[in-house]
Amino acid sequence: MDEEPVDGELRYPDDDDDGYGDEALGDPYCATPVGLIAQGGDCDDQDAAIHPEATEVCNEGIDDDCDGATDDDDDSLDRDTRSYFFEDADEDGYGNPRRTAQACAAPEGYVEDDSDCDDESSAVNPDAEEVCDDGIDNDCDDAALGCGLEGALASADEVISGTEVLAMSAEGIVVLAGGQTVWWTTTGDTPLGSYDAADVGELSCYINNGIMDTSDAGSVNLGASDCAVGDFDGDGAPEAAGAKDTQTDVYNADASSLEARVAGGGRVKAVDLNVDGVMDLIAQTPEGAAIWTGPLTSDRSLESALVTFTGADIDDIEVLDYTGDGHPDMALGSPDEDDGASTDAGAAWVFFGPLHDAYTGDIATATIYGAAGDGIGTSLCSGDVDGDGDADLWVGGEGVHYLHLGPTAGTTDPVNAQASMASSGLCGAADMDADGKAETAIGTGTQVWLFYGAGL
Repeated sequence: MDEEPVDGELRYPDDDDDGYGDEALGDPYCATPVGLIAQGGDCDDQDAAIHPEATEVCNEGIDDDCDGATDDDDDSLDRDTRSYFFEDADEDGYGNPRRTAQACAAPEGYVEDDSDCDDESSAVNPDAEEVCDDGIDNDCDDAALGCGLEGALASADEVISGTEVLAMSAEGIVVLAGGQTVWWTTTGDTPLGSYDAADVGELSCYINNGIMDTSDAGSVNLGASDCAVGDFDGDGAPEAAGAKDTQTDVYNADASSLEARVAGGGRVKAVDLNVDGVMDLIAQTPEGAAIWTGPLTSDRSLESALVTFTGADIDDIEVLDYTGDGHPDMALGSPDEDDGASTDAGAAWVFFGPLHDAYTGDIATATIYGAAGDGIGTSLCSGDVDGDGDADLWVGGEGVHYLHLGPTAGTTDPVNAQASMASSGLCGAADMDADGKAETAIGTGTQVWLFYGAGL
């Protein structure tokens, strides 16, 4: 055989059997020897995926098609193999999810991460520490974890002498202390101030030993168990509704004349269900709860209620805007419910508005269970604790209250609660310092603890 003939043709070894020989090892031959091939052009004869007919893909500088260009510099690149990168204008290592580029490698000023919620501030990113009440979501978690109410609460912002929360509004708190009613009011910039009842203003009514107290009606002994104040007849002046076990009497402002009676009692709340400016009335019934729409100027039977809930014994009711959409939502507490695994866990059912139908617990938008023996549902109160525009719900039972941030949907339990505390009796929530976040008052059995609202 002629060795390196001047008129021979190049033949190449093809160690990776991809049909293309190693371009660097070609030699001329008059005839093709065994083990060599006529097609050259392979730039990596140890990898069958690399040859002139291969597809150029993003793979950190490998010249897949042996044309001398790689990745983004190769015009024949399969563009579908590129990745998304995100602009990092503030150079904190976290990218803006709304400013993107596609490439094999991150262009200058872009990163792989897309979790920055403010790309104009390097102090705001998922690794930043949350600063309470600065109006900024510092760590980009859409919450104020690390601030305010979180986890098991072992101390309060303020401690009030008293054993039971009777009522709470933006103007003050009414507590039971030593068998007497005590008004704690808001003065100036501090949540707690004097005992002067005259400063309380339009505080919601409360019951003390069967006597209904309101800022308009004064003290009236109706033998009631609960009460509510609102313009139930649409005349522009508030009425007082005093609830007994199975009925609620609606009186004029000074409680001198009976205007209506509805077939529900126990716990009662005023709510503008259809957002028409006239208050409606929600109350317990023998089969659950019901809502009667105003104007309430005559007696109402259970059959005349617009909304009914049946199928469980209800201990407490709450009306809240859990979703922040302007429509009242309904929360009902039933301490005898089991969650299927935990006996006497208790439950709170939440039904999202607009409300206009017959409801049962199995169609609730949200179902909140307690732990075994908690019996939650005896106490419900709500307010926008974290200042995000959605009401948050406290659910209480046998010695415990849990805070669930709104809105919650589906089934949840104490593991998903934002905060909890050992407690006794009822709770109250209202924005007392006008900062957009509701304060919460809960009894411990020997004191009433007040927590300031804290959030974004």
